[in-house]
Amino acid sequence: MGLPKFKIMLHSHLEGHLRHTTIWELAQAKNIDLGYSSLQDIIMKTQPERGSTLQNYLKEMPNFLRVVAGDRAALERVAFEVGEDQANQGVLYSEMRLFPHLMASQHTLLKLSEGPHTVRTAAEAVEAVLEGFRRAEREHGIMLRLVLACFRDKPEWAEEVVSLCHEYRDKGVVGMDVCGVFAPKRTETEGEEILHPDVIKAFQRAATLGVHRTAHAGEAGPATNVSRAIEELRTERIGHGYAAMREGGAPLQLALDRGIHFEVCPNSSYLTGAVSPGERHPMLCLRDLCASYSLNTDDPTITHTRISDEYQLALKLGFRPDDILESNRAAIEASFLSPEEKRELRNKFERLNASSSTSCCFYDSSPRKSVKNGDISPNQLGPKSVVVSH
Repeated sequence: MGLPKFKIMLHSHLEGHLRHTTIWELAQAKNIDLGYSSLQDIIMKTQPERGSTLQNYLKEMPNFLRVVAGDRAALERVAFEVGEDQANQGVLYSEMRLFPHLMASQHTLLKLSEGPHTVRTAAEAVEAVLEGFRRAEREHGIMLRLVLACFRDKPEWAEEVVSLCHEYRDKGVVGMDVCGVFAPKRTETEGEEILHPDVIKAFQRAATLGVHRTAHAGEAGPATNVSRAIEELRTERIGHGYAAMREGGAPLQLALDRGIHFEVCPNSSYLTGAVSPGERHPMLCLRDLCASYSLNTDDPTITHTRISDEYQLALKLGFRPDDILESNRAAIEASFLSPEEKRELRNKFERLNASSSTSCCFYDSSPRKSVKNGDISPNQLGPKSVVVSH
């Protein structure tokens, strides 16, 4: 069976999805010196070396975001281009992360000049992006939704993110996330994430309001970060989560018991240093355990990949085409859509991909295999795969 021609994506960042040509064009039009000498220079400098760090992976993002932050027309443009690009890759449905405060002039950490069309508030940033999404949906038939994100080190933004999710829940916003570089290590916790009480409170309020929740965890730091996201933030999904897959034990078992969906991003996992080129990729344990996971692009501006590239890397790592098909089915079930919207998307996905598979069964969300009380490492499960350095 072949790879699915039509696809589902749950983890990609609008801020990391700018076309290199758009960055260059906007910088030239606004006379903003980003320190890039040419379009080719942007392409070369935005991608870090393999085996880098999360900090190094993200280091160029604040620079190139200066061309869109605070600019309504630019935000609408890049939101439309995201939809256009993903539709051209066969994506039927995509949930995009957005840091609304980072795009608003009154909150952003970037240096901006204001004008008559300046996006001043986080709400205005959300509205601009949703307008771009609506245009992409009209012109390209893709279905786009927003997941609003707050920063770990900006806990004062978290409550407003929850309020925006609630306010725009029927207008295209489907959930919230917490992202950003982890706080410095503390000797007593050996790198465990420092969750600010305001962030915890915001996520718990979101759960009470029925706002869907995911969190970046286990990309940097230990597997206990995944446990804390599930228990303290009451998340339904985990972004990345490689530490739990690698270490196994209680954090992974908790995720399996709770039916947590993992949003994995193969290429970025190497570029951030979350996964070493020589190791069996931790995400293979999700396949071996029949867990719920999806394959995603994360930040194409930085990774220089399309979703098809992520699939090709997954194949090299040991996944089968059927595994990738099933991961798309799992993504539909784990999406933050309503039950009716999921049903419609499921039917559309199966109909359009009928030529890719003779199977008509859907993703089975019944309880998964056990990690045997943590006695078995996920890397011991299943056949050894080919390990590649990309």
